[in-house]
This record gives sequence, C-alpha cells and structure tokens, in this order.
Amino acid sequence: MLTLVLLMLHRTSAQNLTRFDPPEQLDVGINLPPMATDGWGVTEWKITSTRVFRDLFKHATYWQVERARHDAGVQMETWKQHSLRPTNMSHANGYPVSLPRWWLWQNSFEVQTAVAYIGWGGASVAAGQYAVHFNGNGTLSFGGDALLAAPLSYDPVAMRGRYLFNVSAPATGVSIRIMTTDPSAPLENVRIFRVQDEVRSAGSGSGSAVSAITSINVDATDAALATQPFHPDLLNALSGTRLLRFCSWALIDSNDYNENNFRPAWRDRSTPASLTQAGPRGVALEYMVALANTLNASAWFCMPRSNAMDPSLMTTTANGANRPGAADEADFMMYASYVDSHLRPHLTAFVEYRTDAANRNEAPQTHAIESLEVFRAWTLAFGVNARRRAALGTRLVRVSAAGAWLGGTLERFGTDLGNVDAVAVRAVFGRSNCCNGNCQNRYNQCINFDDRERAAEFYANWTVDALLDKIHESALHAESVLNGLTQQLNQRGIRLISDVGGPDFGAADYGARATLSGSLRCSQCLWFAMGNKYGPVEFAELSASSTLGNGYVKAEQWRQLQGYEGIDSSRRAHVALSETGSPTYWKHVGPNVASCATICDASVECGGFAHQLSHEWSCGVSVHSDCPGALAGPNGGGQCFSRPGNCAVPGTCYFWNASAGARDQYNTAPVIVDTEGVLQRRDFYWKGVGNPGSRPHLTNDALAGAQCAGSCQYFYRGPAKIVAERSPASFTLDVLSRNRSKFEGDAALEQALERKLLEANAHPRMREILLDFLDRWRRIGGTIFVAQPLYRPPVLCELGGKQCGHGALMLGPDDLNSSKLQAILGYNAGLRSSLPSTAAEALARGVVVHPPACVPGCVWGSCVRGACMCFLGVSGPACETITRVGQPNVCTDSEAAVGINVAGIHDWSRSWAYVDVFKSARSWCHMLVNEYGCRSDLVPPLEIDPSNGGYPARLAPFQKACAMMLRDLSTHY
Repeated sequence: MLTLVLLMLHRTSAQNLTRFDPPEQLDVGINLPPMATDGWGVTEWKITSTRVFRDLFKHATYWQVERARHDAGVQMETWKQHSLRPTNMSHANGYPVSLPRWWLWQNSFEVQTAVAYIGWGGASVAAGQYAVHFNGNGTLSFGGDALLAAPLSYDPVAMRGRYLFNVSAPATGVSIRIMTTDPSAPLENVRIFRVQDEVRSAGSGSGSAVSAITSINVDATDAALATQPFHPDLLNALSGTRLLRFCSWALIDSNDYNENNFRPAWRDRSTPASLTQAGPRGVALEYMVALANTLNASAWFCMPRSNAMDPSLMTTTANGANRPGAADEADFMMYASYVDSHLRPHLTAFVEYRTDAANRNEAPQTHAIESLEVFRAWTLAFGVNARRRAALGTRLVRVSAAGAWLGGTLERFGTDLGNVDAVAVRAVFGRSNCCNGNCQNRYNQCINFDDRERAAEFYANWTVDALLDKIHESALHAESVLNGLTQQLNQRGIRLISDVGGPDFGAADYGARATLSGSLRCSQCLWFAMGNKYGPVEFAELSASSTLGNGYVKAEQWRQLQGYEGIDSSRRAHVALSETGSPTYWKHVGPNVASCATICDASVECGGFAHQLSHEWSCGVSVHSDCPGALAGPNGGGQCFSRPGNCAVPGTCYFWNASAGARDQYNTAPVIVDTEGVLQRRDFYWKGVGNPGSRPHLTNDALAGAQCAGSCQYFYRGPAKIVAERSPASFTLDVLSRNRSKFEGDAALEQALERKLLEANAHPRMREILLDFLDRWRRIGGTIFVAQPLYRPPVLCELGGKQCGHGALMLGPDDLNSSKLQAILGYNAGLRSSLPSTAAEALARGVVVHPPACVPGCVWGSCVRGACMCFLGVSGPACETITRVGQPNVCTDSEAAVGINVAGIHDWSRSWAYVDVFKSARSWCHMLVNEYGCRSDLVPPLEIDPSNGGYPARLAPFQKACAMMLRDLSTHY
C-alpha cells in the first residue's frame, strides 16, 4: 500500500514539471456587473444596468409601499414611507394584492401605492418611446424621465392594459407606480419595452406608434422577448468577447456579510419569472447561459459556501452515515447539470468557489475544502464531459482564487491539488500594486494615487499625460509581479488566469475628502450640542432685510450660518435667565455687545434665529402673508413661515421647497416668471418664535466635545487623524474653524487628482497601455484574461467613500468609444499595441527609455539608471572583468568555517530524519471511533503510560487514539 501511494505521488510530482509555453492567442473575457446593490453595499451599478434586457422592468427595484395625502384628487404632499397601513404584497412574485386608502376628513384621503425605480440617479435609460404592458386590473403612473405619451388602453376581456411614455432627455431614471389594483384581479406582470419591439396585430398597419392595446399582438410580443431577451446595446458592447464571468450577476463575492455567499445555489436562486432581475438574488442562471450561447462565449460561474464546514447542517444518508455537504452537493449538481445540458457543447464552463480569497476572513484550509466540495459536485454532474476538449481548454475548468499567499493557498489542497485546473489572480495595475503597505518613498519606482497622506499634494501639478506615463510604469511593474506567480504555477502544471484585470486606480477612498466630511459631521454635532445661534456679527450682516417685517429674513441668507464657527467662544450665544433664575431663551453676549440681544419668552418674538440640521421636524410650522414680498408686485409671490420653539431646540428653522414638499437646507422657491416675463426668485422668509424647550439650550466646549466624541472620530489623515484616534472629545468649533481651510484645500487637491485620473481612464493612450498589458500577460504565460466589469458610472467621492474612481470598462451603456472597451474587444479581433514591448525594441524605434538601458549590457552586474553596478569581485564598464580568483559572487573568505543549523523534528517537516518515521509523529490524540477530530472532553481522559514508551494505557469503549505521522500538503512523500 505504501509503495502504491509513493508511486502515485511520484507520478503527480512528475506531472507538476509541465511547462506552459506562451499561447499564440490570448482569450479575453469580461465581467458582467451586478444589476443591483452588490454585496459590499455599492449602489452605483444599478444606475447603469438599464440595458441588459429588452424588457426594461427586469431592471427595476422591488415594489416599495408609500403613502401621500390627496385633497379632492390632488396630491398635497410628497410620498412617504412611514406610518403605512398593512399591505399584502404576496401576489404573483411580489405584486400587491390590494392598496389601502383611508378617509381623513372631507374630500381628503390618504392614498397608499407601490413604486419601483429603474436606473434611478442617472441618465442610463435610453431615450425613446416605451410601451408598458400589464395583466390584471389596475392603474399606473410614471415619473422621473418618463412622460406619459398615451393614456391607459385596456382590454377587459383579456384583462390586459397598455400605456405609452416617452423618455426624451435622460437625467434621473424612471419610476413606475401602481396607483390602484383590483383585489379580485390584481395588477401583475408589468413589462416595459421599446415600441419597435412590439408585434402589431394583423390589420393594424405600420408606421407611427398606436395607442390601442387591441392593435398589438401581446402574445407574439411576449414570445419574441422570451426568444431574444437581451438588449441590442448589451450585445453590441460584448460582441467578440470569448468569456463572460457571471459572479457579480449572481451577487457572489468575497464579502462575508453578503448572505448570497451562504445560501443554496439552485433552490434559492432567482428565475426568469422573478419580479425583477435586479433583486437581492441576482440574475437567473437561465439568462446567464442564454447570453453566453447568444454571444458564443464560454461562461464562468461562482458558487456559494456549502455546509461541509458546519456539522449542524450534516445530513444522514440511507446507510445511516453522516456525510458533510450532502445536501449542498445535490444542490450544486442541479446547478451544474443545467449548465452542462444547456450551454453549447463546444463552450467551456468555469466554476469557482466564491471570489477573491485574499479579501475573505476564511482560513485558507476552509477555502480549499469548500472549493473541493464545489469541484466534486460539478465534476460528478458533468461526468465524462468534464475532461472533453472545448473552446477554452476542457469542457469544465475548476478555478481556485490565488488568495493572499499563493503558495499557502495551494498547499492547503494537499494531494487534491490535481483537482484545481486553474488559479485566478487580479491582473490589475495602478492602485497600490507596488507598495506592500509602506509607500512613503516609492513615488519614483511606482505609483500610489490613493496614499492618503501624500498623493494629492505629490501629484498636484501633474498633467494627465504625465499621469499616464506613471500608469504605464505601473503596468510594467505589475507584469514582473504577475510573472512570479506564473513561475509558481508552471511548476505545478496549473493554468494562470485573470478573474479581474486592467487599470485600477483612484484617489484615496478615505483621505482628505473623507476628513473634510468628518469635520462637517463633527461641526454639525457641536452646533446642535451648543445650541448654535447667530452671534452679533452675523446678526448685523443680515443686511437691511433683517429689519423688515417683524424680523423676517430671507432663507437664502441662512447660508451665512457657517460663519458662526469663526466667532470667539466669549461672543457665542448663551442662555438668558429670567428674574427667577430659570433659563428662558438665548441672548447674544460678549464684550460691549450685551445690549444687542433680546431675551425671549412665550410672549416676545426673538430677534435672532437658531438653525439645526435634523432628520425630521416634529413641531408645526405656520404660514403667514405679512412678510416682505407676500403682496402682489415685482417682488410678489413670497411666503413666510414661523417655527414654534416648544420642542427640540427653540426657534429651530427647517427649510424645504414648498412646491415639491421636500425639506431643503438652503433653497428658496423655484425661479418664476412675473407678469412681464422676467425671471425672478421666489423667496421664503423666516423668523423664530416660541417657548424654550425642555432640554438644555447651551453647553460649554468641554461638555459638547464629550457629547460629540462619537461624531468627531472620522478623520483619516494628518494631525486631525491623530487627535481623533486619541481624544475626539477635544475637537471644538474653534479648532475646526481654524483648520477648515486646510481641510478644504487638501480635499480640493484630492478631488482634482480624482478628476484627472478619470480623464486618464478615458484617454486614447489608455487603449495602447491596456493592449500592451494584455500581450505582456500572454507572454508570461497567462492563458485567459477577464477584464473589469462592463459598465459603471464614475464614483467621484466628493466626501470620501468606497471604490472611488472608475473600475469598469465603460461609464455607461452609451460609452461605446471607451478606450478600455476598445482594447478588450480589439485584442480578441487581432488589434495590438503600438508601444514597444522591450527596451531594445524601444531603442530601435528611437524611443527614449526610462530608466536608460546599459550599452553594452552588464555581464556580471545589474543595470541601474544606465550604469552597470558590478557584483563583488568584478569590475569594468560592463562588469566583464573578474578581479578575484574563483567565482565572481564569492562573499566570504575561502578559509572561513561554514556551519549549518539542524531543523527540529516535526511531522510536517520535509526532512526524513529517522528511518523509523513514527519517531517524528505527534502526541496521541483522543477521539471517538466515528469521528476524526481530537476531543478533550471525553471521559475517562486519555491515560498515557510513560513506562511503555508513551503509548495509551487503556481506551474506553467506542474511543480511539490517533497520532499524525506525516503531514504533507506538498506531495513530497
């Protein structure tokens, strides 16, 4: 038996000597971006994911219930998501069974609706005219970019309805709202598509769009959409790609808080019949396979975790034995069987356990075990097809992510490493790929645009062209790093592929901009804690309007509030005491200015104003017409408001746009046209009145700092970061005011760098750099290169955030001239970079090489900035002369004594120290006979007999003792 094992391992070791020759043609693929918020909470993806399917509603959010008051049929307020009545949303994949509405008073009703959003927050819904079909009985309304073009046309016999809407100027996305639904036949199955995708009924003619649903062959239209469900813009953008990676479509990733990574792959998946494909379960497997078949591209799938590592989820087989992962093996096999039977026979299926092992909290051993569970199930499902030749190698390619340490990841597979067909790495260049955690002095060797302490200032005066030069250097550096991984895999006969590749850079996610945001957050808390109010300087600066109409001021002038930070603490607002000594309201005090304030109580109007940001306002606001501009005339149309101060902070003012019903910190009303056609601003006027509240109105800097410590810890660079880490309670408004210009200046530099990097991403030179990088990947042995996600809007991160910059090929569906997309698709079509690939080639073309090459080349030395640095014992311009007898790399005296350390004895050591291998075994491990894990809780405990060589003295029934003799994960024995 031992001889057989050794022979098998020896054969495996021999196979590991296989060497990969660079492929003549690199196969380039693309990641499909998520259609919903991804597992990391990034929402920008769904803005641009609006042209995947011809049916626009497949990109919609789930239905959200909202309510609003209507008087005599007219909506009187914005839609709200609180204080809702119970709503049954269980009909047909999440449609409402009914929508309650209730009477408030005469002609006034509360109306409850269900709304869904498509591409909300961007301009990605294509311009054009759209038809909306639905089944059941009910009514819809549309918002955002959608403008109703034809009212409801309804067929009561077939119970089908149709609307038309136009999108003429894409800007914000589309909303669709169910206004009414019939409980006996609820509205369901909404479909939205371009009118040119509708199939006309016989005899309905052709030409311009029709409005009657009877002119449309609804069944034929639905059949055509089912036959070819994908949007032509998507097919055009992906034309020529050879591999589609669907992990993000399935919402599988490396985030341990993403529940999709821990749910069944098949039983709990979305299907083509799901309410939307932009929901929390991702896109249906059926659509993944259909898109791959349509584009004649191979497909890459990612699987969630099995129950192999959780004994509580173990199932019992027919013979009574516990087998880990049995339930998930069946689940995985159902998923894999669908792929094998529906993906075109000549295409390759890639399968991977989750993604990006380097960014997971799982131990490498867990990654190996879970990967093997997935590989076993897929191999069983594919059967003999698994090893059949196909487009990108074999029919089934089993992929493991490289992890943070490639060698450690591979060792955890042990003798099962032969089940790993390929290892996936991030083949990216740009973002910190050369710094290893310490980038302070590495700007001349590589790049680090997201170094929060120095990058913004270092690159402040760089042009986009200069940044592109540095990005190109980063690509060359990335090649050398990736080449090291290739050599490790070549020794083991494993393919190297890229799961995400291309330029990846942006300014610091949490740097100067996030620090500015943190200072604003801290200021807001301190304003609230200290009862912020205009000081005398700001009160005087309100100009003449502050004396008009009983103290009313224009809402626009409240912007001066931030100037309050500059007031010395001795001149800030303080609590005024009544004759009884109780606090009544605020007054302004300070050197020689005490008389300028008015003490307020319930019967006296306040001459100053308080301002506080708040999530909700809970006290009533009354509307008046006695303020400036309320009367007719050139300045007419104004409104004025009073805010009682009997709750929260007295006199607190809240601003909102009356026409939209939404609270707004600064806005006046929209610009209007007067009787003479002149555009004028419609102003709001405010004053504060009311009783003091029940809470303390003011506090000092120390107490406010202690109260706001939790809000004042979000500083990410410079001295402020050190203070925030040590004593966030020490921040005061004065400290923040003194540093505000520094915060704003640093943030502006960082934002300027971000914008220049976005320009670099879109620059024509980027196509050449990426084409050059692709061919370098091929030459070092990379066999497949999967590029970044197809599209995503740029993330500017004005106040910091996650994934700043642009980590995708396209800005959106219309960005077909993207330099990066042209490189990816062009490479598959035979396009190559015009950049020289070697220094010799560059010199032959007359291109200046930096650093300069050494001519002649160094024989026994290294070329450093154009000069040969010779090894010890060598000299000459080209390090060609050996000056010492012996080898040129002799480092010690020939007579020096040389010794060697002797390694300790371990079961995992590669050395075979003793003929008797058992002398290197571990100590005895106490187990139950049907288990394979050591136990310390067994009774009686394991008793070792020292007089008998350390063997167990006795064992209780159903117990055993085991000792590990050799633990070898690298197939050395």
